[in-house]
Amino acid sequence: VNAAGEFWTGGDSGSGTVNQDGGTVNSGGWFVISRGTSAASNGVYNLTAGTVNAATSYGSTTLGSFCNGETATLNVTGGTFNSTQGGIFVAEGNPGIGTSTSTAVMNVSGTGVVNTGTSSSGVILGVNAAGNGTVNLNSGGLIETGTVSQGAGTGTFNFNGGTLRATASSGGCMG
Repeated sequence: VNAAGEFWTGGDSGSGTVNQDGGTVNSGGWFVISRGTSAASNGVYNLTAGTVNAATSYGSTTLGSFCNGETATLNVTGGTFNSTQGGIFVAEGNPGIGTSTSTAVMNVSGTGVVNTGTSSSGVILGVNAAGNGTVNLNSGGLIETGTVSQGAGTGTFNFNGGTLRATASSGGCMG
């Protein structure tokens, strides 16, 4: 599948699930799992084999884009999910749209690989105050990223036997 523009799963009071078990999915713009611009939505993307090249020209991968009570889940149990241009927002919770929260979970396990390359965004949990993001790095899973951070919202990163591999070095201090 090649989408020159954006790729959305679940939007505006709807639910959507994508099950990818091989092949390649390319999106030039935003790769969005659940974006409720006017009402809650639910989106799930299951990658068991194959490759996703997300937001290769502009935007980022966004789970739970706005804050209308949407839920988003990205399950990577096999294959490779690449979002090297703009990183991955796990529960963006955009404050400009909606009055509720955005809840998102990214599960990486088995032979699954999530790669943000050296993107300065890396993996961000709870980007805005209305975002509630969780990453579960489970047995066998691999996340390759330059940064993992928490925004103004809530973020939880659970290490359950997977591997977190740095793709960039930082001269900064951790507090």
